Amino acid sequence: MSPEPTSPDYGADAFLARLAIEGPAPILAAEAATGTVVAVNEAATELFGRNRSSLIGMHQTELHPPETETRHQEGFQAVQDGREKHVRADAEEPVTILRADGSTVPVDVRSTTFTHAGTEYVLGIFQDASERMENLARLEQQAAAMDLTTSGIALLDGDGEYTYLNDAHVTMFGYDDAEELLGGTWRQIYADDVIERIEAEVLPVVEETGSWDGELVGVKRDGTPITQRVSLAQLPDGGITCVNLDLTEQERRLRRLEETRSLAEELGRYWLAFEKDEEYLEASEVRFLSPMQVERKFNDTQHGLDDFTNCGESEPEP
Repeated sequence: MSPEPTSPDYGADAFLARLAIEGPAPILAAEAATGTVVAVNEAATELFGRNRSSLIGMHQTELHPPETETRHQEGFQAVQDGREKHVRADAEEPVTILRADGSTVPVDVRSTTFTHAGTEYVLGIFQDASERMENLARLEQQAAAMDLTTSGIALLDGDGEYTYLNDAHVTMFGYDDAEELLGGTWRQIYADDVIERIEAEVLPVVEETGSWDGELVGVKRDGTPITQRVSLAQLPDGGITCVNLDLTEQERRLRRLEETRSLAEELGRYWLAFEKDEEYLEASEVRFLSPMQVERKFNDTQHGLDDFTNCGESEPEP
């Protein structure tokens, strides 16, 4: 029974009705028995790209793309049965609406039923989810890119616990699945002395400047040390993003290069090379090769020593 014009509730009902009509959230009401739209507010006309007169009288399934008619009929019935109240645009079966120009818009929908003057209605409150879905798609693309990169990437919360690790970060430390590290802290991949250094020297810099970059030695799952280039950046929520680059192979190559250079220097000091028109030089034409020339000789041939002949420590005859 509706309140009388002179009752205390009458003014409140009129105010709420006006609020619904002019409110920012798109609202539609449809008869539960028929699914026919009987009331819409201004925000709904903007969302659907239709005026009020064209929306009123439409069947609720006409508000959505034709290929989703059956699913929305079932959803409408679920609301009547009290089985469904809120459907998000990023749900497994998202909700999209059909605008007058034929375009579609992803929406979040909150629905409920109410009875007025003996008639049951389904009330739907819509929210345009386009921007959120675009951001979500962008994040998914970024996550896909992070999973493909060879650099390890991890996100940590304010307590230092992992909330995300890409595949490279997981395999870099010898783990099979991110779940083995998620929920744990960064301390599980460092030795005690490195943990002390990070807490005393690294994290204070991150807190003060917002970032830190340097080398750290971590520990793989099997206990093997791993040297990494680590870049840390503080997030607005107090967490940290961490990018790790495995330097183990680089260190191995640097050691090999250093060994080659040391050998070249040794050869340059003690070896004599005789060559002229592919024949041995006379003793008076002997010359020493510099370390760089010796190293180049090694790099230019698969059999470095074959290019050097008649080598010894004695000085050439005058």
